[in-house]
Amino acid sequence: MRSDVRHRMPRWWGGTWRLLASALLGLVIWLAVVGDGTTAHYRFDEWWPYVDLACGAALLPLLLLRRRRPLFVALVLIGSTAFVASTVAAAGIATISLCTHRVRRDIVLAGVGWIVTGVVFSVVHHQGSGFGDRVANLTTSVLALAFVVAVGLFIGARRELVTQLHERAETAERERDLRVAQARAGERARIAREMHDVLAHRISLVAMHSGALAYRADLPAEQVRETATLIQENSHLALTELREVLGVLRDPDVDQAQVAAPLPTLAQLPALVQHERDAGASVDLETDGDLEGVPEPLSRNAFRIIQECLTNARKHAPASPVAVRIEVRAGKDVQVEVSNPVVAPSAASGGTASVAPTRSGLGLIGLTERAVLAGGELSYGVDRARRFLVRASLPWDRAGHD
Repeated sequence: MRSDVRHRMPRWWGGTWRLLASALLGLVIWLAVVGDGTTAHYRFDEWWPYVDLACGAALLPLLLLRRRRPLFVALVLIGSTAFVASTVAAAGIATISLCTHRVRRDIVLAGVGWIVTGVVFSVVHHQGSGFGDRVANLTTSVLALAFVVAVGLFIGARRELVTQLHERAETAERERDLRVAQARAGERARIAREMHDVLAHRISLVAMHSGALAYRADLPAEQVRETATLIQENSHLALTELREVLGVLRDPDVDQAQVAAPLPTLAQLPALVQHERDAGASVDLETDGDLEGVPEPLSRNAFRIIQECLTNARKHAPASPVAVRIEVRAGKDVQVEVSNPVVAPSAASGGTASVAPTRSGLGLIGLTERAVLAGGELSYGVDRARRFLVRASLPWDRAGHD
């Protein structure tokens, strides 16, 4: 209940204090005019001052409508000052409220009305008879008009400035939240891509060897144990890496720097090739340049491209030899080429039944995206020698970007 009262009090008081101020100031002006005794029709022993006071009280509630109809209220109150003095204060407050909207046409209308009513009042209730008295009255009216217009324009400018600052603060806050959300989404997508590369490599090995166990009943017991051990190791590694990325993707507030996501580089390329050879693949590796001297983001992108190419070769041509060539030109770029002969589906299976891995068709698209994001380019297709060739060029000057 108290909170509701606190929220209502400013609105209620905002209109009340203006009514009170107008009534009090209007009464002071009325007493000054009547007490001076030089203004016609304004003496305590005449009936007009009390009509003036009644008119001021009757017109005072119009100030409550100043926000809805500012021009109408201002013109009515200004017009009343041509005959009565007690509404001058209310007319001034209405004019200030009108000027806060900063509409030039309305301000000009109110200003002209203000000057005209001042002249009319001095004629109807003539005060003094000299030219100097008329000039003094006109000057006072102009100065009062200038004061209320200046106050109104100042309040309007201040309100507009506060509104703009508030909107800018809200816009900046929304943009900040959007940048944070984009940064989180980008980082999570990056980790997802990294884990896709790793899991595709692990799962393809598991699928290939489990297919061999399912359809090759003539394998020796020792080879069965070795294959089962290889499946177990790769499954365990895949689950560990999957658990890491799921922990990040489930909680967007996790500090990405604290996540121990696998980030292999070209320094681990010989180990990757040896792992493929141990799994039964024929991989020929040719390197030119210092692999360990490549900047980490560039080295990681090149490694992931080679890893995905080896995974694709194992999926679509498991019996074909794969040639990997990487050339490191320090300060310029890294050139990657991975190729394997194109074989028919029957030859690819080696004449034995196997479990075909799931083909999403997104591997090469993901590689192209990775290369483009790194500032390079990637092309793939079948060359004249009937070899499926993937060629990537990653520039050195974008090594700081991941």
